[in-house]
Amino acid sequence: VETMFAIRPIENLTIKAFYTHDDDDPKYGEVDLINAWASYVMGGFTFAIEANSHDSDVAEATGGLFMVNYGWEKWGLTGRYHTYDLEYENPDPTKGLVDQEIEAFTLSPSYAVSDNLLLVAEVRVDVDSAGDDDIETNSAALEALITW
Repeated sequence: VETMFAIRPIENLTIKAFYTHDDDDPKYGEVDLINAWASYVMGGFTFAIEANSHDSDVAEATGGLFMVNYGWEKWGLTGRYHTYDLEYENPDPTKGLVDQEIEAFTLSPSYAVSDNLLLVAEVRVDVDSAGDDDIETNSAALEALITW
C-alpha cells in the first residue's frame, strides 16, 4: 500500500507526505515507511525540510534533513544538514541492539552549462556517533547531470 498527500496552501510553498506499507518485504519483513517534506521558494532561495521514519521487523530508523539553495544566473550553491538514528539487531546475538546516530553536512556548488547539462561538485562530512566514539568521514564528488 502506498499513499501520497500534497498541498500548496500558499504560493511558493509545497508540502507532501507519503506512507508505504509492505506486508512481506524479502529483506525487512513487515515494513512501514513515512516521509514528509516541505519546500518554500523565495526569490533565488529554496528552503526545504524533510522527515523520515522506517519501522520493520528487523530495524527502526528516523531521520531529518534541512536544506537551503541559492541560485543566480547559471550558478547555484546548496547547503544540507541531515541526521538519522538507526536501531537494529546486531548479527552477533551476544552484542544486543546496535544504535547508530549519523549526522552529515554537505556543501554543493553547481553550474548550468546549458539547459540540459548541470555540473555539480559536492563536499560532505559525515559524523557517525557509535558508542563513545565519533567517526568522521569526508567525501567529495563531481557530477554531470544530463536531462532531456
